[in-house]
Amino acid sequence: MIKLKLFLFCLLAIFLLFSMTASLELFSIEHALARSIFSDVMDDMRDIGYLDRDVERYYSEKMNQLGWEAVDGDYFQGSFPRQMNQRVLKEKQQFIELHLQIRPSRVARLLNKYTRDDYSFAFYSRQPSEYFDVRW
Repeated sequence: MIKLKLFLFCLLAIFLLFSMTASLELFSIEHALARSIFSDVMDDMRDIGYLDRDVERYYSEKMNQLGWEAVDGDYFQGSFPRQMNQRVLKEKQQFIELHLQIRPSRVARLLNKYTRDDYSFAFYSRQPSEYFDVRW
């Protein structure tokens, strides 16, 4: 009887260790994916001087396919500029701002709450534009 209890205890410990390892891997993969999407959007935004609707739509669909949700209905809420007529220019030393907030999977949400005290992944950056106006 003692051997059976010990066996079940060891089996439970192995299961818990495996589950924790898998959860941490899932969390780090999801965070890395979110960070890479943020970097790609920031790079595109710096090149053209604003957040293009097609770029926004493409990455929003990509994040929806991953099963993520926008925190406030819009992944890029608070980003500036978002219109072509508000495009920022390098020669004027203007800056672009990109905000990205994602509500990831449940496992990643719980681990993020434990590590960063927030359920969502949030990224923010303010960088100079690299767009030169052709008429300049």
